[in-house]
Amino acid sequence: MSREKKVTVLVFALATLAGSALHFLYTAFPSPLTAVLAPVDESIWEHGKLILWPGVLSAALLTKLYGRGPQRFAAVTLGLVVLVVWGFLYNVVLKGPWDWVNILSYVVEMGFIFWLPFRCPTPPAP
Repeated sequence: MSREKKVTVLVFALATLAGSALHFLYTAFPSPLTAVLAPVDESIWEHGKLILWPGVLSAALLTKLYGRGPQRFAAVTLGLVVLVVWGFLYNVVLKGPWDWVNILSYVVEMGFIFWLPFRCPTPPAP
């Protein structure tokens, strides 16, 4: 496994844990700042913050180290779209009752945004 992939796996693990911690940030420290960073309720839209902030910070770090910036930030954006679509289907349409599915979905979506840049072609240098 290349160094870039090893670092990406490490950053994925840290970002996933950071996103999980964000889930409880507003409850522990309610303020306007934590309301911007963390979900304030259980809506699908608010849970996008669990992917947005760790995803953007990770994409910025990995772009600085290894490039692929457009692919990394596009993956975060697509991950947010997947979160909203899957969250709506599972929680609203199917009325999903299992929290473990929500947690597994979160980990899979985070994995997706870290995996996708390796599958996208890198544009040629100008």
